[in-house]
Amino acid sequence: EYPEGRSLRYSYGTALLKNGDFTLAENQFRILTEKFPNWGPAWGMLGQSLYLQSGRVAEAEEAMEKGLLIDNRLEVRQIAARFFYRRGDRTRAKSQYLQIVEQFPNDPRAYFLLGTYYHLEGKKDLAREAFEKGIEVDPDHLPNLAAAGDTYVTGANPTPEGLAKARDYASRILMKVPGDPQGRLILARALIAQREIGEARRVLDEFLVEFPESVMGRSLLALSMIQTTDPDLDKVRKVLDEILERDPKHEMANKLLAHVESQQGLRAIREGSLEEANRHFQASVNRDPDNLDGRLKLAGSYLGLSRADPAKLEMAIQEARRVVKASPDRFE
Repeated sequence: EYPEGRSLRYSYGTALLKNGDFTLAENQFRILTEKFPNWGPAWGMLGQSLYLQSGRVAEAEEAMEKGLLIDNRLEVRQIAARFFYRRGDRTRAKSQYLQIVEQFPNDPRAYFLLGTYYHLEGKKDLAREAFEKGIEVDPDHLPNLAAAGDTYVTGANPTPEGLAKARDYASRILMKVPGDPQGRLILARALIAQREIGEARRVLDEFLVEFPESVMGRSLLALSMIQTTDPDLDKVRKVLDEILERDPKHEMANKLLAHVESQQGLRAIREGSLEEANRHFQASVNRDPDNLDGRLKLAGSYLGLSRADPAKLEMAIQEARRVVKASPDRFE
C-alpha cells in the first residue's frame, strides 16, 4: 500500500477503537504491522486494541514493547505512555513522559504531554512548569499556551501575576486563531477573577451566541452573575439548573449552585425564616460536601433551631466536629 493507504487504515483502526470495536480495530492494526513491520505507531495501537480486550494484557505489552524497540519517535512513546497510564502503571507512564522530554527537548509537544500527565495526577505546579517550559521552546505553541493559561485561572486563589499571564496567553491564542473557544474562555475567567465583570460578560455573550450549548461557557456566565454587587440568585439558579440537567456531575456548576444555596440561606435568615435557611444550607452542603464554610453555616442554623428543638443541638455539634476534623489548624 502507498503511505496514504497506511494513514487511512490507521485512522480507520483508531476510529474503531474509539467506537469500542476492539476486535475490528485489532484486525486493522495487525494488517498494518504485517505490511509496515518497522512502523511503531501500528504496533502501539495494536497494543491498545489488545489491552482493551479483556485477558490479553501480555499480548498488549509485547506489541507495545516491540513498537518502542523498532521506533522510538515521540508519537510512539506517547502511545506507550498512555497505554501504561490506562493500565494503572503510573511509574512506567511517568518514565515514558520523562523520556519524551529528554529525547525531544526542543519539541513543545513533549512538554505538553508531560504537563498533561502531571495535571491528571493532580500536580498542578509541576504541570504548569512543564507547560511554561514548552512555551519557552515555542512561544506560539497553542496547546501549551491554553493549558498554562488554564492553570492560572483555575483554583481557589489565583494571583494577580497569574491572572496577568493568563490574559497574555489568551491574547496570544486569539491573535493566532481569532475566535478560538478556549482562548475566549480563559480570557473570560481571568476577567471575572479581576472583577472586570462588564468586559467578561461581553466576551461570554459573544461566545454563547456561537456556542450556546457550552457547559463551561454557561458556568462562567453564572459565575459572572454571582460576582455582581446584588446578584439575582433566582436567575443564577436557572442558568445552573439548565447546566446540571445536561451534566448532573459538572463540578463547577455544582459548586456554584452550592454557593447560591448558601446565599439564599443567608437571605432567609435576614427574612427571619431559620427553617428555610437550614434547608438551603443542607442543600449547599449536599452539593459541595468539602466546603467547610457551608458546613459552619449549617451548624449555626441547627444551633438556632435547637432552641425550639433540642435534638438539633446534637446535629449542630456533629457538623462542627466534621469541620474541626477536616481543618484542625483553623480551629486551634
